[in-house]
Amino acid sequence: AIAVVATFLFSAAVFLLYDFFVEARQRNSALQHIRATNEAEKAKLILDNARRATRAERELNDFIAHEVRNPVSAAMAACSFVKSSVNAPLATLDEPTLQTVREDVQVIDHSLNFVTDLLRNMLDMHRAADKKLKVVLEPVDILHDILEPTGGMLYRRGDDVRLLIDC
Repeated sequence: AIAVVATFLFSAAVFLLYDFFVEARQRNSALQHIRATNEAEKAKLILDNARRATRAERELNDFIAHEVRNPVSAAMAACSFVKSSVNAPLATLDEPTLQTVREDVQVIDHSLNFVTDLLRNMLDMHRAADKKLKVVLEPVDILHDILEPTGGMLYRRGDDVRLLIDC
């Protein structure tokens, strides 16, 4: 009877050990599967973020190309008119021609200032993104700093704009 009980206990112990190792191996396998799935999800997120960043960079480049191309084209056209007027004989530089040259020089000035401001703002955005930009709050001259540059661009486009300032 003792031998039967001992055999039974020994068999139960072997079975429990076997079951423990099988479950441990299954848990380890499940853990490895979870880790692999987690790594795959991380890789997918990294790839998705890289694709979004690439798309955003492409859109920004398209926007910049468009925003820079238009004022530079206007400046180049105005410069061509100025050049032809300045290279013309002095007899043709009557008052209307001089007025046209002055307007063309103003277009060149506004266009190049717009491009310069755009590029400066882009550099500021990059410096801000890199946390290298120090922002200082200070009063601005709304007329000189905002309305005049904007007005020049709107004038060139022929847009009719009303401005309402509520203080």
